[in-house]
Amino acid sequence: MIACPYGVRFFLDKERTYFPDRKTPFEEVKYKRYEVGTVVKCDFCIERREVDKLPPACVDVCPTNARYFGDLDDPHSEVSVLIAKERARQLHPEYGTDPSVYYIMG
Repeated sequence: MIACPYGVRFFLDKERTYFPDRKTPFEEVKYKRYEVGTVVKCDFCIERREVDKLPPACVDVCPTNARYFGDLDDPHSEVSVLIAKERARQLHPEYGTDPSVYYIMG
């Protein structure tokens, strides 16, 4: 956890659910993949992308369309166009890790 320069890894000490008496479909999938007592981080819902070619759940459900997901290697993809057109930047470029997550500064 300490080695992550972005502070996005966390210790999964117990299952947390949105509803007190049941898991959501997203939580059902999530807790099959993650083991309580381990350190986890976002993997951009790899199971959705591998099986159904869907975007990560956070992109799919964002009510304001503030999140985008796509192929950075395709210069014509929506995300590549946004990055080129807007003031997009990576967090902590000084670390030299070249993350594939960009933020558009409004």
